[in-house]
Amino acid sequence: MTSSAEQIKNALLEIRRLKRELEDKGTSDHYAGPIAIVGTGLRLPGGISDLEGFEALLDEARNEITEIPPTRWRQEDTPPDLPKSARYGAFLEHVDMFDPEFFGISGTEAASMDPQQRLVLETGWEALENAGHAPNSFANKPLGIYLGMANSDYGRSLLSDIPAIDPYFTSGSSFSVASGRLAYFLGSKGPAISLDTACSSSLVAVQLACHALQSGECDIALAGGANLILSPEVHVNFSRANMLANDGLCKTFDDGADGYVRGEGCVLFVLRRLEDAQADGDIILAVIRGSAVNQDGRSNGLTAPNGPAQEAVIKSALKNANVKADTVGYIEAHGTGTPLGDPIEMNALASAYGRDKEGAPPLFVGSVKTNIGHLESAAGAVGILKCIVALQSGRIPAHLNFKTPNTHIEWPSYSVQVPVDAEPWPDLDGPRRAGVSSFGFSGTNAHLILEQAPQAKHAVTEGSLPCEVFSLSARTPEAASELARRTAIAIDKAHGSLADLCFTAAEGRAHFQYRFAVAARDKTELSAALRSAASSQHHPSLVAGRAISGIRPKVAFLFTGQGAQHPGMGRSLYETQSVYRNAIDECAELLGNSVPGGLLSILHAEKGDTRVNEPSVAQPALFALEYALAKLWISFGITPDALCGHSLGEFVAATIAGILPLQDALLLVAERGRLSAEAAADGMMASVFSDVDSISALIENTNSVEIAAYNGPNNHVLSGHSNELEPLLSRFTEMGIRAEPLRIAFAAHCALVDPVLSRFAAAAEKVRFQSGAIPIVSNLTGRIAEDTEFATPSHWVNHLRRPVRFTDSIQNLCDLGTTHFIEIGPHPVLSAMAAETVEKLGLTDKTVFLSSLRRDGEPGLELATSLSRAYVDGLTMRPTWLSKGKSNRRSSLPTYPFERTRHWHPSAPQAGISNALQTDAVWKRLTTSLDRQSERGPLGFDAAAYPEKWQALADLRCALVISLLREDGLFAEDGEERSFSDVNKQMHVTEGLVPLVRRWLGALADRGDLVIENDRITAPHKLADPELPSAISRVKTMLSDNLPLCDYVLHCANLLGRVVKGTASPLETLFPGGDFSLALGLYERSTTMRYMNDLAATAIESLAATKPNLAILEAGAGTGGTTAAVLDALDGSQCAYTFTDVSDLFLDRARDRFSDHKNIKYARFDLESSPIEQGFAPSSFDIVLASNAAHAVRNLPETLNYLRSLLRPSGVLILVESTTHFAWFDVTTGLIEGWRHAEDELRDDLALIDKNKWQGALLNAGFKTVESWPRTGSAAESVGQHLIVARAPSDVPSGSTTDAILPIPQFIEAPRLEAAPEISAALKVIANALPGERTKAISELVRLRVVMLLRRRTDRPPSDDERLRDIGLDSLMAVQLRNALAHDLEIDAGLPMSLVFDYPTIGTMAEFLAAANNLGTSTKIDAVPSYGTEENTATDLTNMTDEEVEALLLERLKR
Repeated sequence: MTSSAEQIKNALLEIRRLKRELEDKGTSDHYAGPIAIVGTGLRLPGGISDLEGFEALLDEARNEITEIPPTRWRQEDTPPDLPKSARYGAFLEHVDMFDPEFFGISGTEAASMDPQQRLVLETGWEALENAGHAPNSFANKPLGIYLGMANSDYGRSLLSDIPAIDPYFTSGSSFSVASGRLAYFLGSKGPAISLDTACSSSLVAVQLACHALQSGECDIALAGGANLILSPEVHVNFSRANMLANDGLCKTFDDGADGYVRGEGCVLFVLRRLEDAQADGDIILAVIRGSAVNQDGRSNGLTAPNGPAQEAVIKSALKNANVKADTVGYIEAHGTGTPLGDPIEMNALASAYGRDKEGAPPLFVGSVKTNIGHLESAAGAVGILKCIVALQSGRIPAHLNFKTPNTHIEWPSYSVQVPVDAEPWPDLDGPRRAGVSSFGFSGTNAHLILEQAPQAKHAVTEGSLPCEVFSLSARTPEAASELARRTAIAIDKAHGSLADLCFTAAEGRAHFQYRFAVAARDKTELSAALRSAASSQHHPSLVAGRAISGIRPKVAFLFTGQGAQHPGMGRSLYETQSVYRNAIDECAELLGNSVPGGLLSILHAEKGDTRVNEPSVAQPALFALEYALAKLWISFGITPDALCGHSLGEFVAATIAGILPLQDALLLVAERGRLSAEAAADGMMASVFSDVDSISALIENTNSVEIAAYNGPNNHVLSGHSNELEPLLSRFTEMGIRAEPLRIAFAAHCALVDPVLSRFAAAAEKVRFQSGAIPIVSNLTGRIAEDTEFATPSHWVNHLRRPVRFTDSIQNLCDLGTTHFIEIGPHPVLSAMAAETVEKLGLTDKTVFLSSLRRDGEPGLELATSLSRAYVDGLTMRPTWLSKGKSNRRSSLPTYPFERTRHWHPSAPQAGISNALQTDAVWKRLTTSLDRQSERGPLGFDAAAYPEKWQALADLRCALVISLLREDGLFAEDGEERSFSDVNKQMHVTEGLVPLVRRWLGALADRGDLVIENDRITAPHKLADPELPSAISRVKTMLSDNLPLCDYVLHCANLLGRVVKGTASPLETLFPGGDFSLALGLYERSTTMRYMNDLAATAIESLAATKPNLAILEAGAGTGGTTAAVLDALDGSQCAYTFTDVSDLFLDRARDRFSDHKNIKYARFDLESSPIEQGFAPSSFDIVLASNAAHAVRNLPETLNYLRSLLRPSGVLILVESTTHFAWFDVTTGLIEGWRHAEDELRDDLALIDKNKWQGALLNAGFKTVESWPRTGSAAESVGQHLIVARAPSDVPSGSTTDAILPIPQFIEAPRLEAAPEISAALKVIANALPGERTKAISELVRLRVVMLLRRRTDRPPSDDERLRDIGLDSLMAVQLRNALAHDLEIDAGLPMSLVFDYPTIGTMAEFLAAANNLGTSTKIDAVPSYGTEENTATDLTNMTDEEVEALLLERLKR
């Protein structure tokens, strides 16, 4: 007897043997049938990106050959002795553009990736979408990828710059990774193979994919090729080898053939076994009947074509396809247009296809290379593409450039024709068939036999609901809107049914977070809804939303109780939804004759049939309908997190949870219906809409009336004898309380059912209770119940007798985090009741109610609308929804709209070497000029003296800080110890300045005045008198040659204590009492700023001397201090200068100040927002200047990227920046909030960074070269500021985008106080208005002014109740609005400064203005005194918010 261990061992061996047998059997049963092409993704010259565009190219007999575009290289970048043949090619647009975020790739890695890899990623995704298969559905599935690639221009260029090689170089340039990366992104597990057989690569890839499908290595495959020409080396080689046509035309089979022209492109096909494609309803473009690959072997030369080998591969392909040669009507030839190759190929074709015999049927031969050149490693794939067009249309496209037949071809001996014009397909027996040849110059030959797609079989399908759900999604809102726009256009042209379109959108697309869904009745409605989605407009059938990744909504099913039933309920679902129908049929079979007349006759009764209201019928009928509805919702993929049934509905909930077996539940419900009917002769139930206390007070004197259900705070159901309840309802009505009888012919949940409880208990004893799988809220307690509570007969007896606690149930479900309640019933009854409870909990905005059916509703509309909402909210769903189980025919829909940006490695091929050399000369001139000027400085500037000046200011800081500490009684004793919080509390430090005070204390610790350990601060000796007057006197002496700076520092010193305590605004340090002279002196007239402004002016003057008509943008120009110096330097030039700031008031002031200067424009520009979104096109400027502005942003790297995007190739960014944080900043500029809000990793709590960090940040932002002045070691470094100059790369525009329509940057003039025509008209209306019309007339005036200020579209004016602050009216504009209205209404003394703060909407402001007295007099109009809007003087500035202070200061600047 063997041991148990031996038995286990033998069992394992047997299992392994059987497994091997199964594997062997699987590999031996190869599929031998044809392969279907079910989708394609493509990028071809001429901007062609779909089959429709390619067909148009062929129909129009167009060629896309051009001279080499400057985006590749310039003629002067190649040897001067090259023949003309090197000038031509067929090129793709925007190969530098890519959407790395879509594919989870960083911008850095994207720049190191060969653009061919990027093409493969995008085209592969599009091919799968075009095939109607969601690309993200292939994770862990055997999808095969076979890719032909041969050129490596990009990687070769990166390799030549060894210092620039980064970690992504190898993966980015490797052919093997091109297929592997796509497999990685899709998560597929099938073969991923890249191959290079030169010109035959893509056709060989298709052949390998076919074999893999037939052998079972994969179930679906992507196959094709990619080719880009990015640098001139190979072009030069081929030209010198006389391989290229001298005139740029591929003249295949013509006597003047002298070579081909190179082309770019990427074509990928989706392949499936034909039988699988037909079974799944795929769109079949064509069928691959067979293929073959061979090698030339030894011939006339390594690269010379071999006629016998070509003939052999064609015959092998015909044999593999099992078709006769004379059934093939067209050949897409390799056809490179060479004097040697064309005759060899034609002879081989004629012989292999038997067209060298007398009487042979005609054979057309052509080549797409005459249209788009030779795509090399993608050539075979584009040949297939041409054959697909011909096979589908029955017309053979024209072959171009064929005038004189090649005299080396024996034309009279062959039944072969080159179609000079488009020709009808030759009349041959059977389906249309074509052959495709592709021959690699390494000797690898391939041939493919294609056949037209078989006629689609029209399967007999079940009926369809009148409404379907169409889904659409994208990664971003912008992409979603663009996809909606494209899809609406496609829907208008679509031939497929609405159900097919909805099926394709659901099954054939990945589902991203930004979503639209449409409950559509027809294609017209669908198109209109999608157009609304694209333009952010409302449409009744459209639902928009966002499915937040990682956050799954929680779902509860609510099962309706008796009373909602009606004749015909669910009939349309029974007719169209197999899941629902099967569940109803199962219930009908189990119920048998227990429902008089049968279940279906009750459910589908005609309107007016009252049987459905009888308890013995209504209860099993409702149960069956709700059970089937729940099964239908679950079939959509929506699994509830919890269940809740109302009265009868709890039986369905327990059945869905698995506690009650279906058969037992049905029999128990049927018995409940019979017993209820028996007990209900004199009973009734009614809803009363009042609170429980009011109801209880009225029913306490009755004998039988009880509260049967607590449905909501003000919604209760009463049950009892009709002779007591009916008068009670009349009493409620008399009291003004709504009361309505229910459609329930018995009285449950009250004493009237007591006589039948024992018999119902006996029936419940027969139930075979089981464990539940989904939590249920009990009607008896309103809480989630244990399985054991439901698994007892007593629960169901008590359930019939005791009240339903629905209010508590909903509250507990909300406490569990339920976000979506789906009502399972014939009419949404529970949703309204539950919504009352949700509203009381304050969760209305976080809760969604969805329904299934509606009494007298349009069939399918309620369900489709609910599914739409569920989809956009991100409920986990199966994507086929209502379309599942029908014909499942896939339709053609637009593919994903990638949001591409430029990604190009600095070491990759760059266009225009000579231009780069010129750029270096300009840079040299610039640096020389700045070297000279930085050592010069303005008159009276002594850089060597500044270290001593800064020390005097540092000493002043310490004196000021010690004075403040002493004033507040801090550290007045030897050894006194405090915590930081103690110090802040005693000094009353405002919250925003707490870190600054901590830095003050740290400075005193560095001097030895204090000792800091952890959070404790100790004064070894009490703080001595700092002799502040002496420190101030020294500062005055040291800064006698820089009085603007001195005045500023001393003004800050006077305000320091009040600013720290929050009794004075930090802005007062720069704009005392609203006076701007201090700020203007600091930024324009101080010696240090004159030095820096002169450097900026020198830089721009040097650049302007090398190039006329420069486009210059100054960002954050503010008071215009640097602007003035630069414009003086540009005097007489033709440069276009754009002055920008985020503030309109600064723009207005600049417009007045610089009105004498020509060629200057003004525009609003925010350094912290995307330039594109603000209307600035990428690559619009030669120079961008920012003076003391960039450091004030929150995210400096982001801002630098924005600025770089504005620059043209070799454009220059000029920054004036403080690069040293001097100690005195802590008591001056450091008080202002803009110096304290950095949020990037470059900075801590200080706004400034040194010049080295600036250099690194600029290089990381994509700038090519960065230098700064004054130079290291210069005495001028002591000023603590630098002019930082950065040059953008000398390549194609760095910020360019593809397919984007960008508005031209422009500044709409701020409205002048002088009345525009619209304002004049509004004032006339006010003047003529009656008293009752005055407010409305003034509101129109205010609205006009707001629209002008906001530059808002006139067709989208703000409403009366929109908060002006919410729609973009800032504090600066508030001042403008106030002034304009005062001018319009002739209020000489002006309006209250806080007008917009006190009256935040157009409506409230108009009411105030209309109610004010003495309009048109000199009497000043004040706001209501309680608002505190009287004009503030400098002395009460401390009582205002920072925003109000800013508004006041800018108003005074305006004056």
